[in-house]
Amino acid sequence: MKKNTLTLAFLFLFLFSTFNSSVSVYANAPKESIPKSSSSSTVFRFDGKVTSGEWNENHTIAFLLDVDNDEGDLTPNPPNKDGENYLYLGQDNKSLFLAFDFASDNTSDDAGEWFGVWLNVANRSFNDNQGWHDHIDNGTESVIFDVDNNKEWEYFHPSNTEQLDLRFTSDSEYAVTRGTKVGDYLALEYDEDLYLNITSQNFGREYYWVNFSLNVTKLFTIFPDLYINGLLDFEFSFTYDLNVTINEHKLIVWNPDGSFPGLNHPEQVILIDNNAGEKTITKDIGIGNKTSGHLIQFSLFGNHSAQFKNSIDRLFIDVLHRKEDSPTSGSGFSAWCKYPYSSINTYAIAWSFGSSPTNATTHRMYEMIIPLSELEGYNKTTHELGISIGGYGTFLSQI
Repeated sequence: MKKNTLTLAFLFLFLFSTFNSSVSVYANAPKESIPKSSSSSTVFRFDGKVTSGEWNENHTIAFLLDVDNDEGDLTPNPPNKDGENYLYLGQDNKSLFLAFDFASDNTSDDAGEWFGVWLNVANRSFNDNQGWHDHIDNGTESVIFDVDNNKEWEYFHPSNTEQLDLRFTSDSEYAVTRGTKVGDYLALEYDEDLYLNITSQNFGREYYWVNFSLNVTKLFTIFPDLYINGLLDFEFSFTYDLNVTINEHKLIVWNPDGSFPGLNHPEQVILIDNNAGEKTITKDIGIGNKTSGHLIQFSLFGNHSAQFKNSIDRLFIDVLHRKEDSPTSGSGFSAWCKYPYSSINTYAIAWSFGSSPTNATTHRMYEMIIPLSELEGYNKTTHELGISIGGYGTFLSQI
């Protein structure tokens, strides 16, 4: 049966994730325990099933979901299966206990399913992905689980890539060391009415020499370390117009230790077109030339027997990187979770398909145990707990 993701907002956050069977990456997860919020006479059994008397009604939240509509379909066929669903909360001195009783989800197909839980554990306030990212491990936490493959969701897609243009945003990112300039970095954006004009200077011969430095992390304000590790290639792209044919024209890629390789290095120096007129060149410069500080440094050098001018119309680096494997709400739908990042490293999770006290027919249920030590910034006596849950196969909801 086709399963779709639908939305219902309650409280806090805005995020997105689903399960079936049982996995545990929390080696010491208790099989039986009595959470503080459970009824004192009932033992909580970690089996992915919600059973009678297992949870304290004072820590139960009911929420309505419309589980099986096609996106934008106001007259679904078959008819809707709207229904109440239930979140159960428990806590002791070591762990947070969560159970999700999706009484209105009666589909059991695991294909393509994923589940995620996003937590706001320190009353953080934000309204976008950047704000959420900036509080990770200091008030916000997340787990995204790949139900279909019974493992934590991989952040990067195994084969998909994305290409981004690394462009200049300041005149401080380049320096003219030989020659005089007219114009600024805005000319490097490929506006045919703007040029960065470099006129050569005489130092025994006529030279122009410009050093450039671009920081790759400008492209990645969310999870920069992940994306830096996912870099695949750099390609230099350059459009320019020489007013005369000159004797020598070079692209010099600096060494990864940040040093200048000299004007004749056999691997770091690339001869480029020295003929008069406008032309565009692209050159693969490789990610191995990035410095430890994530800089791409290079120089443009030209010389001639008489004065000349180079009018630069466009200059940037194409950066190829691994693409995040954003979980979707099903075939043909856009991603619900752009950044499938799991900050919680130790947890236990179990799921099942059966009956519960809220619904005698078979449906989805899940249980999680998260050690409080994973929830940095959480004060269980003074902080409210914001929870967002979602996935393909069931729903997206904020509680």
